[in-house]
Amino acid sequence: YRKFYSFSELKSPGFLADAKLVTNETEMKFAIGNQRKVNLDIGYLDYDKVVLASAKYGIHKIYLDKGIYADMALHYEKGKFSPYPWAFMDFRSGNYHPFFLKIRGIYKSQVKQIALPG
Repeated sequence: YRKFYSFSELKSPGFLADAKLVTNETEMKFAIGNQRKVNLDIGYLDYDKVVLASAKYGIHKIYLDKGIYADMALHYEKGKFSPYPWAFMDFRSGNYHPFFLKIRGIYKSQVKQIALPG
């Protein structure tokens, strides 16, 4: 199963590569041999998309840094999130979309607060 967490403060997407390296190390700490017992997928959400970090190459992925790629999972349009064809099956199901819509609302509010003149 998946469980999602969101940072309480905005983070720059530039953190993604280094953060993925940290989650990879954490996964290995809990591994038994080469078998992962936890799978930590870090990513970010903005107005238009949900992006996951990946250490695996794919023709649709964008190289970030240090062997880490950006993998766009969902895009937002017309009031809803829609999956890309390559998205994980559970992301394609739509089960997580209400959560991402809620987080997108929080994101929009936080960005608006930053943009307001002091």
